[in-house]
Amino acid sequence: MRIVSKGLAAIVLAGVLAPTTAVATPISLTTKLLGDPRPNSPDNLTVLVSVLGDTTSNITTWTVDLDMASYYPQARLDEFGFNVAGPSSQYSFGSFSLPYTPTGGSLNGSGNASFLLTLNDPNGNKNDASNLTSLSFTLIKSSNFTLADFLDAPVICSNDTILGCNQLAAHLQAVGVNGNDSGVAIGNYPGAQVTPVPEPGTMMLLGSGAVALLSRRKRRTAA
Repeated sequence: MRIVSKGLAAIVLAGVLAPTTAVATPISLTTKLLGDPRPNSPDNLTVLVSVLGDTTSNITTWTVDLDMASYYPQARLDEFGFNVAGPSSQYSFGSFSLPYTPTGGSLNGSGNASFLLTLNDPNGNKNDASNLTSLSFTLIKSSNFTLADFLDAPVICSNDTILGCNQLAAHLQAVGVNGNDSGVAIGNYPGAQVTPVPEPGTMMLLGSGAVALLSRRKRRTAA
């Protein structure tokens, strides 16, 4: 018969009951927004977006950096829109480096693409992010962040089919040859699934097609 001392048993029991410490998985995403693909729109638009955090925190730090000085030295960030998974009610902003504010509605110049979260400068093109000054802010969630919050974020489709479907976009001012044009740079999180969700009308058409196909099969079987 094996005898275990009370002291050893206590140590083993304490080890079993001891709370486990969550292991932080880093969140480090860097994506490049490019555009504008539409004819007669500015070319060589580049905006770098980085997201930093980890899975034991409800705060991520974002940086939006215009990287097109050689093409458009006077470029300014008018609006920045992006998606994350879940409802907008579980997210809030903090620690802005520039006076951008959250807004609703579609992103300017994007063909009515409405992103879950949108920021713009309310000061009439003053204090905008530029090639020299980046926009940084923190995004706060009601629970801890996961990679899925970004990689599984919805994909928004523009009414302008050339712009396509994207998870992030930036509307840029003063990027034309004469310094008075605008354009939209678009992109997705690296590694994200970017298959757009069909519109309700499309789903109805698909459903009716499936019903018709099923009825045909039943007729053939009955025959």
